[in-house]
Amino acid sequence: MRFNGGDAVLLGPLEQEYKLQPQQLAQAITDKTRWLVLNNPGNPSGAVYNAAELTALAAVLRDHPNVWIMLDELYEHVLFDGREHVSLCR
Repeated sequence: MRFNGGDAVLLGPLEQEYKLQPQQLAQAITDKTRWLVLNNPGNPSGAVYNAAELTALAAVLRDHPNVWIMLDELYEHVLFDGREHVSLCR
């Protein structure tokens, strides 16, 4: 899939509760990688990253300062089961 002159790389399958794992992210990043688009909470999966999971993803991204991050947190106020929204920006 091409987007704005670049090739989108969709990562999957996301077997652990539909969440991107640090090792998957690290393996997917190349010299051509420019963006990570992260949905949290995810729709329609309902996946919600906790602080530890986001910290682990951030550790991978620190090694790749050329990768920008676009967060889709549209559903941050629509959480159930007592789960709490944590942003990668915090």
